[in-house]
Amino acid sequence: MNAKNETRLTRRAWMLLGGVLMTGCGGGGSGQSASLPGTGGTGAVLSQGTISGFGSVIVNGTKFNDQQAIISMDGSQVLSTDLRLGMVVEIQAQRSADRTVGTASSIEVWTQARGAISAVVTGGFQVSGMTILCDAATALEGFSTLADITLGDTVNVWALQNLANASQWLATRVAKVASGGPNVSTGYVQVSGTNLIVNGITLLGAMATELHIGTLVRVQGQLSSPTVMQLTTLRTTTIGNVGQEGSNVELEACITEITDTTHFKIGTTAVDTSTLATQLTGQLNLGDRVEVYGIWRSGILVASSVTVETEQEAQSAEITGTVSTITDLANFIVRGEICDGSHAIFSHGTSSDLKLGALVQIKGSRSGSTLIADSVDFMN
Repeated sequence: MNAKNETRLTRRAWMLLGGVLMTGCGGGGSGQSASLPGTGGTGAVLSQGTISGFGSVIVNGTKFNDQQAIISMDGSQVLSTDLRLGMVVEIQAQRSADRTVGTASSIEVWTQARGAISAVVTGGFQVSGMTILCDAATALEGFSTLADITLGDTVNVWALQNLANASQWLATRVAKVASGGPNVSTGYVQVSGTNLIVNGITLLGAMATELHIGTLVRVQGQLSSPTVMQLTTLRTTTIGNVGQEGSNVELEACITEITDTTHFKIGTTAVDTSTLATQLTGQLNLGDRVEVYGIWRSGILVASSVTVETEQEAQSAEITGTVSTITDLANFIVRGEICDGSHAIFSHGTSSDLKLGALVQIKGSRSGSTLIADSVDFMN
């Protein structure tokens, strides 16, 4: 991630740009305005981003009630309790006009990479032909710190595309898993001689005939060698084709291309900011992690707000749940996440009330595998 200087606009500043009514664009639009959810629209939204909290599933600052949602992970149905901080999700939902709460109908989670780490590089590692970068906001499972990640470890990776060619990704969560099992790689389909490849991996099998050169895909299968995969699962990613015409869309992603002062790409999605009241000249850099909200028009996300996330904001997390395990104040588990309350401010109780079964709301920031609590509020 690029460092942010003091003149850059942060999340809170950019939110002031929201709420601008957008005129139709593309496809010979006639200037018809499109309303934000709850102000004349249906309130339906497609939201893609990383999970930053639980109680309701929190994505892009919205608390989505998941009680009625169909939840899947890598194509298999799972429970809400299987979700973790830092996982990249796609949510179909109805959302309030102020974008603070919503009700999810479906939640999809897909790993972007899986396999044994083939190299440890500065700021990250390589797996399944992909370069994975990590930063202070990367949530860890099975590793206490980034320094614990070593050559040969088998990992699941959830990440945001960080380069236009999709060879480099920013990890939002890295989980150590048992060795063996399928490998996963996400990248562009290329051709080498008579073979189709993704991230340098030659793809074999009948399913490989369904691939199209230049398409961004998630491939899964068994490796017969470090660079040959027998393809068993194929998924064309929704990045770059996320919404139906006129639908409300919100994406969290990294900037992979800047075309001009009013156009850029996040992942492979083209963004048009020309209708914003304040233009973005000089405010954005390649690699910036942003949230963009707007209307899907002719394959382009026409933005009504752009939010630049600082690293500190990306680390922020909030969990509401019961204490399921406790060793001491600095080591207890809520909603499957390790928490440290040793420096927290306690409300509606004291640190001595932190016991098994206590219902708490924790706000703080992620550090490696641990949520460092700034506050612990007892809810029962």
